[in-house]
Amino acid sequence: TGGVVWAYRYSDASVGFQLNDIKKDAGNNQYYTCGGSESNAAVFMTLDISGNIVLSKKFIISEANSAWFNRVIKASDGGYVAVGYVTGYDPDGAGPEIKYDPITYTDNNGDSQTDYIGSPLIVKLDASGNHVWHKVFRYYTAATKDPATERIYNDASFSDVVEVSDGYVAVGSYDVNQHRSATNSDGDDATPTDALILKTTTTGTVTYHKQVDIPSTS
Repeated sequence: TGGVVWAYRYSDASVGFQLNDIKKDAGNNQYYTCGGSESNAAVFMTLDISGNIVLSKKFIISEANSAWFNRVIKASDGGYVAVGYVTGYDPDGAGPEIKYDPITYTDNNGDSQTDYIGSPLIVKLDASGNHVWHKVFRYYTAATKDPATERIYNDASFSDVVEVSDGYVAVGSYDVNQHRSATNSDGDDATPTDALILKTTTTGTVTYHKQVDIPSTS
Protein backbone atom coordinates (compact mmCIF):
# COMPACT_ATOMS: atom_id res chain seq x y z
CA THR A 1 0.00 0.00 0.00
CA GLY A 2 3.06 2.30 -0.10
CA GLY A 3 3.64 2.49 3.65
CA VAL A 4 7.29 2.38 4.77
CA VAL A 5 8.13 -1.06 6.18
CA TRP A 6 11.79 -0.27 6.88
CA ALA A 7 14.39 2.25 5.69
CA TYR A 8 18.17 2.29 5.92
CA ARG A 9 21.00 4.48 4.78
CA TYR A 10 24.18 2.77 3.59
CA SER A 11 27.62 4.37 3.29
CA ASP A 12 31.17 3.45 2.35
CA ALA A 13 32.62 6.68 3.82
CA SER A 14 32.55 8.45 0.45
CA VAL A 15 31.02 11.86 -0.20
CA GLY A 16 28.45 10.35 -2.55
CA PHE A 17 26.96 6.86 -2.50
CA GLN A 18 24.30 5.55 -4.86
CA LEU A 19 22.40 2.29 -5.32
CA ASN A 20 21.17 1.74 -8.89
CA ASP A 21 19.45 -1.65 -8.73
CA ILE A 22 17.88 -4.04 -6.23
CA LYS A 23 16.29 -7.45 -6.66
CA LYS A 24 14.83 -10.10 -4.39
CA ASP A 25 16.49 -13.49 -3.96
CA ALA A 26 13.42 -15.54 -3.07
CA GLY A 27 15.39 -18.72 -2.45
CA ASN A 28 17.54 -17.12 0.26
CA ASN A 29 14.86 -14.67 1.44
CA GLN A 30 17.28 -11.82 0.78
CA TYR A 31 17.80 -8.81 -1.49
CA TYR A 32 20.85 -8.05 -3.61
CA THR A 33 21.77 -4.59 -4.81
CA CYS A 34 24.51 -2.69 -6.64
CA GLY A 35 25.73 0.84 -7.34
CA GLY A 36 28.79 3.00 -6.87
CA SER A 37 30.34 5.74 -4.83
CA GLU A 38 32.70 8.69 -4.92
CA SER A 39 35.34 6.50 -3.28
CA ASN A 40 35.67 5.28 -6.92
CA ALA A 41 34.54 1.69 -6.34
CA ALA A 42 31.49 -0.12 -7.64
CA VAL A 43 29.42 -1.61 -4.82
CA PHE A 44 27.65 -4.96 -4.45
CA MET A 45 25.63 -5.91 -1.36
CA THR A 46 23.25 -8.58 -0.17
CA LEU A 47 20.68 -7.68 2.50
CA ASP A 48 18.47 -9.75 4.75
CA ILE A 49 14.71 -9.38 4.50
CA SER A 50 14.84 -6.50 7.02
CA GLY A 51 17.50 -4.57 5.10
CA ASN A 52 20.51 -5.46 7.25
CA ILE A 53 23.77 -6.01 5.37
CA VAL A 54 24.68 -9.67 4.93
CA LEU A 55 27.52 -9.16 2.45
CA SER A 56 29.22 -6.01 1.12
CA LYS A 57 31.87 -5.91 -1.62
CA LYS A 58 33.65 -3.19 -3.58
CA PHE A 59 34.93 -3.59 -7.15
CA ILE A 60 37.71 -1.59 -8.83
CA ILE A 61 40.40 -2.37 -11.41
CA SER A 62 43.89 -0.89 -11.52
CA GLU A 63 43.48 0.20 -15.16
CA ALA A 64 40.66 2.64 -14.32
CA ASN A 65 39.99 5.59 -12.01
CA SER A 66 36.55 4.40 -10.90
CA ALA A 67 33.86 1.78 -11.48
CA TRP A 68 30.05 1.88 -11.28
CA PHE A 69 27.43 -0.87 -11.43
CA ASN A 70 24.06 -0.07 -13.06
CA ARG A 71 22.38 -3.51 -12.93
CA VAL A 72 22.96 -6.87 -11.29
CA ILE A 73 21.37 -10.30 -11.75
CA LYS A 74 21.76 -13.60 -9.94
CA ALA A 75 23.11 -16.30 -12.25
CA SER A 76 21.98 -19.91 -12.32
CA ASP A 77 25.33 -21.04 -10.84
CA GLY A 78 24.64 -19.06 -7.65
CA GLY A 79 26.94 -16.17 -8.55
CA TYR A 80 26.07 -12.73 -9.91
CA VAL A 81 26.62 -10.71 -13.08
CA ALA A 82 26.84 -6.91 -12.89
CA VAL A 83 27.14 -4.33 -15.66
CA GLY A 84 27.99 -0.63 -15.71
CA TYR A 85 31.08 1.34 -16.64
CA VAL A 86 34.55 2.45 -15.60
CA THR A 87 36.06 5.93 -15.95
CA GLY A 88 39.65 6.97 -16.60
CA TYR A 89 40.32 3.68 -18.39
CA ASP A 90 43.74 2.81 -19.84
CA PRO A 91 43.93 -0.90 -20.82
CA ASP A 92 47.72 -1.18 -20.85
CA GLY A 93 48.71 1.55 -18.39
CA ALA A 94 51.25 2.97 -20.84
CA GLY A 95 52.21 3.02 -24.49
CA PRO A 96 50.05 4.37 -27.34
CA GLU A 97 46.71 3.94 -25.54
CA ILE A 98 45.52 7.08 -23.79
CA LYS A 99 43.89 7.24 -20.38
CA TYR A 100 40.31 8.48 -20.50
CA ASP A 101 40.70 11.30 -17.98
CA PRO A 102 37.80 13.70 -17.29
CA ILE A 103 37.26 16.50 -19.82
CA THR A 104 36.82 20.01 -18.41
CA TYR A 105 35.71 22.84 -20.69
CA THR A 106 33.83 26.16 -20.58
CA ASP A 107 30.43 26.06 -22.27
CA ASN A 108 28.73 28.84 -24.25
CA ASN A 109 27.22 30.22 -21.04
CA GLY A 110 30.66 30.65 -19.50
CA ASP A 111 30.12 27.77 -17.07
CA SER A 112 32.82 25.21 -16.37
CA GLN A 113 31.71 21.67 -17.23
CA THR A 114 33.44 18.40 -16.39
CA ASP A 115 32.48 15.21 -18.23
CA TYR A 116 33.67 11.79 -17.05
CA ILE A 117 34.23 9.44 -19.97
CA GLY A 118 32.99 5.90 -19.33
CA SER A 119 33.88 2.55 -20.88
CA PRO A 120 31.33 -0.33 -20.68
CA LEU A 121 31.95 -2.95 -17.99
CA ILE A 122 30.61 -6.47 -17.35
CA VAL A 123 31.67 -8.37 -14.23
CA LYS A 124 31.07 -11.93 -13.00
CA LEU A 125 31.02 -12.39 -9.22
CA ASP A 126 30.83 -15.65 -7.28
CA ALA A 127 28.18 -16.40 -4.66
CA SER A 128 30.21 -14.47 -2.06
CA GLY A 129 30.57 -11.40 -4.30
CA ASN A 130 34.20 -12.09 -5.20
CA HIS A 131 35.53 -11.20 -8.64
CA VAL A 132 35.60 -14.09 -11.14
CA TRP A 133 36.13 -12.26 -14.47
CA HIS A 134 35.43 -8.92 -16.12
CA LYS A 135 35.52 -7.25 -19.52
CA VAL A 136 35.94 -3.56 -20.41
CA PHE A 137 35.43 -2.18 -23.92
CA ARG A 138 36.67 0.90 -25.76
CA TYR A 139 36.06 2.01 -29.30
CA TYR A 140 38.00 3.01 -32.40
CA THR A 141 37.43 4.84 -35.67
CA ALA A 142 38.40 1.85 -37.84
CA ALA A 143 38.28 -1.93 -37.70
CA THR A 144 42.09 -2.12 -37.52
CA LYS A 145 41.92 -0.54 -34.02
CA ASP A 146 45.30 1.18 -34.14
CA PRO A 147 45.61 2.69 -30.64
CA ALA A 148 47.97 5.41 -31.85
CA THR A 149 45.79 6.84 -34.64
CA GLU A 150 42.29 5.32 -34.48
CA ARG A 151 41.30 5.54 -30.81
CA ILE A 152 38.08 7.42 -30.10
CA TYR A 153 37.45 9.47 -26.97
CA ASN A 154 33.79 8.70 -26.31
CA ASP A 155 31.43 7.81 -23.50
CA ALA A 156 29.79 4.39 -23.13
CA SER A 157 28.05 2.22 -20.55
CA PHE A 158 26.10 -1.01 -20.13
CA SER A 159 22.69 -0.48 -18.51
CA ASP A 160 21.19 -3.98 -18.21
CA VAL A 161 22.06 -7.68 -18.46
CA VAL A 162 20.22 -11.02 -18.68
CA GLU A 163 21.30 -14.64 -18.48
CA VAL A 164 20.61 -16.94 -21.45
CA SER A 165 21.17 -20.67 -21.87
CA ASP A 166 24.83 -20.34 -22.87
CA GLY A 167 25.96 -17.04 -21.32
CA TYR A 168 24.96 -13.45 -20.74
CA VAL A 169 23.66 -10.59 -22.88
CA ALA A 170 24.31 -6.97 -21.89
CA VAL A 171 22.88 -3.82 -23.48
CA GLY A 172 23.74 -0.13 -23.30
CA SER A 173 24.87 2.80 -25.39
CA TYR A 174 27.95 4.69 -26.54
CA ASP A 175 28.78 7.96 -28.27
CA VAL A 176 29.22 7.40 -31.99
CA ASN A 177 31.99 9.99 -32.47
CA GLN A 178 34.58 11.84 -30.46
CA HIS A 179 33.29 13.62 -27.36
CA ARG A 180 31.67 17.01 -28.24
CA SER A 181 31.71 16.20 -31.96
CA ALA A 182 28.17 17.60 -31.70
CA THR A 183 27.00 20.13 -29.12
CA ASN A 184 23.72 21.69 -28.02
CA SER A 185 22.94 25.41 -27.87
CA ASP A 186 24.79 25.69 -24.54
CA GLY A 187 27.92 24.16 -26.06
CA ASP A 188 27.59 20.97 -24.02
CA ASP A 189 28.18 17.51 -25.47
CA ALA A 190 25.33 16.24 -27.66
CA THR A 191 27.19 13.53 -29.58
CA PRO A 192 24.67 10.97 -30.94
CA THR A 193 24.67 7.54 -29.29
CA ASP A 194 24.43 4.02 -30.68
CA ALA A 195 22.81 1.09 -28.92
CA LEU A 196 25.17 -1.68 -27.77
CA ILE A 197 24.48 -5.41 -27.52
CA LEU A 198 27.10 -7.74 -26.04
CA LYS A 199 26.97 -11.54 -25.78
CA THR A 200 29.44 -13.54 -23.67
CA THR A 201 29.79 -17.16 -22.63
CA THR A 202 29.46 -18.11 -18.97
CA THR A 203 33.26 -17.85 -18.66
CA GLY A 204 33.47 -14.35 -20.16
CA THR A 205 34.52 -15.13 -23.71
CA VAL A 206 32.92 -12.58 -26.03
CA THR A 207 30.57 -14.26 -28.51
CA TYR A 208 29.63 -11.02 -30.28
CA HIS A 209 29.57 -7.29 -29.73
CA LYS A 210 27.25 -5.24 -31.93
CA GLN A 211 26.13 -1.65 -32.35
CA VAL A 212 22.76 -0.48 -33.66
CA ASP A 213 23.13 2.79 -35.50
CA ILE A 214 20.87 5.45 -36.96
CA PRO A 215 23.23 8.08 -38.43
CA SER A 216 23.27 11.43 -36.62
CA THR A 217 20.47 10.27 -34.32
CA SER A 218 20.62 8.79 -30.82
